[in-house]
Amino acid sequence: MSLSAQISPAREFIFIRHGESVSNADLPTEHPQTIALTPKGAQQALDKAATWQIAPDIFITSKYIRTQLTAAPFRAKFPDVPHEEWDIHEFTYLDPVKYRGTTVTQRRPHTDAYWQKADPYHKDSPEAESFAEFAARCQAALARIRQSQHQRSIAFCHGYFMKGLVLALDGHFDDVSDKTMALFNEFHHRQPLDNCAVLRLHINDDQIAYTFDASDTRHATISAARTD
Repeated sequence: MSLSAQISPAREFIFIRHGESVSNADLPTEHPQTIALTPKGAQQALDKAATWQIAPDIFITSKYIRTQLTAAPFRAKFPDVPHEEWDIHEFTYLDPVKYRGTTVTQRRPHTDAYWQKADPYHKDSPEAESFAEFAARCQAALARIRQSQHQRSIAFCHGYFMKGLVLALDGHFDDVSDKTMALFNEFHHRQPLDNCAVLRLHINDDQIAYTFDASDTRHATISAARTD
């Protein structure tokens, strides 16, 4: 048997953040799941799809509509590629009902208070998610990625969740505490993710390395591949 036959080719799992959303534009929103794209965000998705040359084996979205709208031009370009919905929606830690009709700016004092509290098990309401639950979802997504048999997958996702995957890969979600929350919050502010930014997971056996696309220049400090 040749050496090349003995080595399994690396699989690629690509995450694309959604285009600019109504929330990103600091406009009022009704519920996290129903936040749509702005005209700018819809154009970002069209532009990204126009440059994509290779069809994946599968498209994946979250249950939040902004990922589905971002995926739409990709799915139109590659109509034969199947689609699945995974549990990779955005981390929603404030009560969606309490803050209905508000903007990011109006919610900021409450988001700041949440992170200052640094209680990973705190839930703002039954509809909200605790940080510990969010971390567990990131871990579950990684387990599902490892089990996937697809050679190339594209998932349309969210900024918090993509950053959570990176910290989970580096082992920071193995034991969740107030320190984990502080680390994540610092990482979130230090490493902004542009709309339609791309995170690539390179999977070879049980090893996963990750990179951000070079075009996402604000990730220069973490663009080198890391392995879990």
